[in-house]
Amino acid sequence: MGTVLAAFPGIEMFGGQGIKKETAIAQFMTKALGLGVTLVWSVVATIIIVFICKATVGLRVPDGDEETGLELAEHGEPSYTLWTQRKSLIRISETTCEKQNPDQIAPAGVFYNQ
Repeated sequence: MGTVLAAFPGIEMFGGQGIKKETAIAQFMTKALGLGVTLVWSVVATIIIVFICKATVGLRVPDGDEETGLELAEHGEPSYTLWTQRKSLIRISETTCEKQNPDQIAPAGVFYNQ
């Protein structure tokens, strides 16, 4: 919108330096044409790139790799260790609760507010 409407702030009615309305409208039409050409170019180029990628390497990974996680399937290592950290926190929390108050052991995944 900034590119297309850049012609109008120069009109005196909007506090500009006094560009004529006809000039502003001509500039608006030129910018709108440029925006349309850029939009069409981007859509066509994207479609061509998608077809090339689909024909060469495909657009999807195998179902097994998707379920395992791409970081393990593609690179052989986990990228996020949040689940591993969470499991160890649950074990630590359960152990701590057992030592402090054995009558109120938290089930897995529940933390006491301390």
